[in-house]
Amino acid sequence: MLKRLLFGAAMMIVCGAAGASQFSDPDGSVVEGHAIEDASGNRITPLQAGGSVNVTSLPSLSSGANNIGVVTPLDGATGAGTASAVGLFSNMPVSTAGYNSLYVQITGVGAGTVAFEQSIDGVTWSAAWAVPVSSITAAPLSSSSALAVGAIYSISATGQFRMRLSSYTSGAFSVAWVLKNTPRDGGLAVLLPTTSSQSVVTRPGTSGGATLARIQSTASTNATAIKASAGQLYHCPFYNNGAAAAYVKFYNKASAPNVGTDVPVAVIGLPPSGGREISFADIGAVFNTGISYAITGGPADSDATAVAANQVVGACAYN
Repeated sequence: MLKRLLFGAAMMIVCGAAGASQFSDPDGSVVEGHAIEDASGNRITPLQAGGSVNVTSLPSLSSGANNIGVVTPLDGATGAGTASAVGLFSNMPVSTAGYNSLYVQITGVGAGTVAFEQSIDGVTWSAAWAVPVSSITAAPLSSSSALAVGAIYSISATGQFRMRLSSYTSGAFSVAWVLKNTPRDGGLAVLLPTTSSQSVVTRPGTSGGATLARIQSTASTNATAIKASAGQLYHCPFYNNGAAAAYVKFYNKASAPNVGTDVPVAVIGLPPSGGREISFADIGAVFNTGISYAITGGPADSDATAVAANQVVGACAYN
């Protein structure tokens, strides 16, 4: 049987007696073995006695699964293309298989309209979305007649990507691109309102966040409207400093609820002298009419037992 093979260095295969082959390392030591079998188990006929093959390199492997495992494509692979007539840019389409992001830089512009397109099978093409990396709030585009030299775009494309001049007037267009194994800015891929999937990064800001509603019970059932229109509830911490349990009830209603009559959509029980936090994750719980609440001494929908003043305190983050 075959004892040893060396890859990545020169290897000499020398045939000896019929039915057996000899493999010599670069240092001249000989490793003997019988006839070789291919991946399907078929016997490969040995070389004729006295013949030899000098193996100095192996063919390159494409990305994806193969018989030596998964091959990760080269990070930072680059290319360039030009166009000066209606049709594809040169050196396109570009395979994006195995990569997480593709960046295209405009290096030359003429007069015309450039379309960004993607395909899985290389036959049917649809719009690909390009996002300017200079701004995380810029709207994605699938074509443009006003590209600027130096502009860099992050491209969302599945399988294959190409740029095409859908109309042409004059001049020459040129682009350069790089394929990366990491998402844009190391960010999270999310679905944008334009229906294009892009990598974005969450950053702190001074606007656009949730609104806080303070919760502080009075000596009543505390029927209160937080928001008089559709909204989302995200996170609510509560504390009950009373000797008896208390219950916070949320209603999908634009006005203060009729406690004991209206049916809540959620009831949160608070233990005596204890707290609880509820969270509806980042996407929030939808209230399509309005957000209102009550605080009572019993869990039943029909309960209208008042709690004490300052017995329950907390806050709710909503939009």
